[in-house]
Amino acid sequence: MTWPFENDTSAIEKKLAKRSLQADKRRNIFLIVTIILTTALLSGMFFYAFAGQRKLESQLRGQYQVVVMETTQEEIDSLTAQMEIEQWGLSQNFGTARYQDSNLSIEYADDGWMVLGKKPSYIGTLPQTENEILVERAFLNYFGLPQKTGQTIRLNLGNGEQDYIISGILQHENSSRIFSVIVSRDFLVAQAKHEPLFEFRFRFVGADRSDMDSLKADIAAFLADNNIPEERIFYSSNYFNMQGVQSKSVYVFVPVALIFLTACGLVIYSIFYVSIRGKLREYGRLKVLGATPRQIRQIIRRESFYLSVCSIPIGLVLGGLAEFVASADYWDWTKNLLVAIGVAGFTELTVMFSTHAPIRIAAKVSPIDAVRSSGYQAESSRKSTQAGKHITPAYLAVMNFSRNPKKAVLTLLSLCMTGIFLFSAATVFRSVNVNNMAANSMSDGCNYTISWEGNPEEILEISRNNPLTQELREKVLAVNGVETMISRTSSAAFLTLPNGISDDFELHTFTREEMEELFPESALVDGISDYDELVEKHGILITDSVNEPMLSMLSDYSPQVGDVITFQPYGGEPVELTVMGIADGEKASKTTGIAMFTLPMDLAQQLYPDIENMDRVWNVFTSNDTDTLREELFSLLDDPLLNIYSRSDYAEVMAVSIQIGRMVLYGLFIFLFLFALVNLINTLITNLLSRQQEIGVLQSVGLSGRQLSKMLTMECLCYVAVTLLITLVVGGFAGALLVILVTKSNLLGQLVYQFPILELLAFAVALILIQVIYSVFAVRYVRRKSLTERIKMTN
Repeated sequence: MTWPFENDTSAIEKKLAKRSLQADKRRNIFLIVTIILTTALLSGMFFYAFAGQRKLESQLRGQYQVVVMETTQEEIDSLTAQMEIEQWGLSQNFGTARYQDSNLSIEYADDGWMVLGKKPSYIGTLPQTENEILVERAFLNYFGLPQKTGQTIRLNLGNGEQDYIISGILQHENSSRIFSVIVSRDFLVAQAKHEPLFEFRFRFVGADRSDMDSLKADIAAFLADNNIPEERIFYSSNYFNMQGVQSKSVYVFVPVALIFLTACGLVIYSIFYVSIRGKLREYGRLKVLGATPRQIRQIIRRESFYLSVCSIPIGLVLGGLAEFVASADYWDWTKNLLVAIGVAGFTELTVMFSTHAPIRIAAKVSPIDAVRSSGYQAESSRKSTQAGKHITPAYLAVMNFSRNPKKAVLTLLSLCMTGIFLFSAATVFRSVNVNNMAANSMSDGCNYTISWEGNPEEILEISRNNPLTQELREKVLAVNGVETMISRTSSAAFLTLPNGISDDFELHTFTREEMEELFPESALVDGISDYDELVEKHGILITDSVNEPMLSMLSDYSPQVGDVITFQPYGGEPVELTVMGIADGEKASKTTGIAMFTLPMDLAQQLYPDIENMDRVWNVFTSNDTDTLREELFSLLDDPLLNIYSRSDYAEVMAVSIQIGRMVLYGLFIFLFLFALVNLINTLITNLLSRQQEIGVLQSVGLSGRQLSKMLTMECLCYVAVTLLITLVVGGFAGALLVILVTKSNLLGQLVYQFPILELLAFAVALILIQVIYSVFAVRYVRRKSLTERIKMTN
C-alpha cells in the first residue's frame, strides 16, 4: 500500500529482488530443493492419509451393517425376498481346532459372505461337499504341502479325524500359526444337532447415508416387522462408528508434519542467514542510496516469495503424482485441492517465519557497518590469536569453524536434530522385545494358554464335564520344560440388570488367594473388594473397562455401588446379588480377559453346588519354549473343545509390525537427513567461496596443496565430529529415557535396552562420506583459478 504523496517503489523493489535472485543461483537451488522436499513430503503424506480414509470408508460402506444370529432357513428366505435387503451372506463359526502345532479357525462362509466380508481372493472353488475345505496359502507353506487343489489332508475339525479334500486356497499371507479353514454348507448341516442355524449378515437398501441413527432405526423397524427379536440383532460397530475411525487416522501424521516443517524452517533460516550475512555490503550501499529498512525488507520478502512460488507447486505435483500412482482409485480432486491449499499455506508460513529474523538483520545494518562487513568475518570483536601462535592446517580449520559461531550452530542444529531423532527412535525399536510384547498380550504373561470356549449358556454344561481335568494337568506339568501353571475359573448366568435388560453373561470367579493379585487397591474405583464380605452379603464386582465401558455400550447400564442384579442360575432359583465394588478392568491383573462381572469362588460354588471344576483357562509357564515342547503340548490335547495358543504365535505377528515401524522410521530419517545435508553443503560451499582471497594469500606465503586439502578436510570433520558427539550424548540420553517411559506405559511390554550400534555406524559413515566428497570437490574447485586471480578477488 502507498500512502498519499509517498513514492511507489514497488517496481524498483521487484527489479532488485529479481536481480538478487539471478546473482545468487546457488542459494536459490538449495532453497528450492528444501521447499520442494518439504511440500512433496507433506502433500504426499496427507494425500495418502485422506486416500486411506476414503479407502476405509469404501470398505466399511461395502460391508454389512447387521448380523442376525441363529437364523433359520425359513427366516432367511423371508428376509431375502424383500427389497430392503440389498446384499447378504451366510456364515457360522465352529470355533478352533488343532493340526500338529497350529491352530485352525473353522468357519462356514457362502459366496455372499465372501464378498460382503471382504474375504481374501482364492483359487479353486468354495467347498461344496461335507469333506471339502478351503485353506490358506500360508497353511500349505508352513507344513510344506504343494500349492494345489484336489489334494487330501487328514484333520480333526471337531468331529473326529477325517480326510478332507482341499477345493480352494485362500491367497492370504499369515506370519502366525493360526490359520483359517472354511467348510461347506453340508458340513454345517451335518454338525447341527437340530435345524441348522446361520449368522445372517446383510446390507440395508439406501445405507449410504450420513445419518447413522436414522439408518439404525430403519433397520430395527424392518427386522421388528419381520418378527426378528432384538436380542438376536447385532449392529456392526465398525460401520456405525465410521466417522470416529476416520477422524483418528489423520492425527497420526500431524506430529510428523510438525517435525518436517521445523526441519525445513531451520534449513531456510540458516540459508537466508548465511546469504544475508554475505550481502551486507550490498544492503549498505542501498542504504547509502536512500533505501529504507522497509524497502530492504520488501526486497528480501519478494525473493523468498518468488522462490516459494517456484517450489511449492512442483512439490505439490510430485506429492500428488506419488499418491495418484499408489492409489488412483481413491483420488479425489476436490478434497485433495483443499489439502494442497492447506499444505501450500503452511509451507509458505514456515518460509515467512524462517526468513523473518535474517530479514531484520539486513534491515538494521548501517551503511558504515555494511561497508566494513565481510560475509565470512566473525560476529564478535574479540581478539582471536596470540602473537607468535604456531599456525597449522588443523588450527586454521578449527578457527574457520568457530569464526562465525551462529552459522556453525545453525548447521549443527540441523545435523544434530537428525542424528538425535535417528538415535533415540532406533534405541526404542532395538530395545523392543517381541517376546515381551507377546507376553504382555498373554494372560499372566505366560508362554501358553490352554482353554475351552463356549457361549454363556454352554459354559455350565461344559463345566460339568470339564475337559481341563486333573489327569491332563499332570500330563502338562510333566512335559520337559514346563515349570508351573496358573488356573483361572469362570461361571455364567442369566442376569437381569437394574435397567430391566436381561441377557446371558459370563462371570469370572476368583479364590481368596487370588483376591489381592487380581484386584489391587489401585484398580478399585468405588466400593469394597473384601472376599469374606462379598461371600456373606452375596456381593458382586463390576470389572468393566473405565475408558471404554462395554456394559454401557451393550446394555446401556452404568453401574453404581448398591445396585441389585438378579442372578438366574441355569436350572436353579433366582438370587439377588448386590454390586459392592467397581474396579477398572484394564488395571486389574489379566485373567481370562476383561470381564464385566466377577464374583468370589465360594459364592459361585454356593450358586452352582453341582459343579466341582470351574477351570476355564490354564496359563502355562515354560523355562525355554522350543518346537519340541510346543509339539508335545499340542499332542496332549485330544479333546476338540480345548484350544491352545502360544506366546511365539503372537510374537511372530508383532515382529512384522515392528519391522514395518522400523522401515517408516528409516524413511523419515532419510528426509530429515536430506534437509540437514542441504544445510551442511550450503554452509561449506559458502565458506569456501567467501575465503577465496584468504586461501590465495595463505598459499602465497607457503600453504601447500596438501596442507590446503588437510585444512578443508579438518574443517568439515569438525562438523562431523561435533554432530556425532552431540548425537551420541543427547541421543543416547533421549533414547534411554524413551525406553524407560515406553516400558512404564506398558504399550510395548518390557523393553530391554539395546544400543543402536548399526544405526549410529550408518549415520557416521554417511557423514564421513560427505566429508570425503566435499574435500575432493573443494580442493579441485580452488585449483580452478590461478593464485593471482584468487588474491585479486573481492568479497
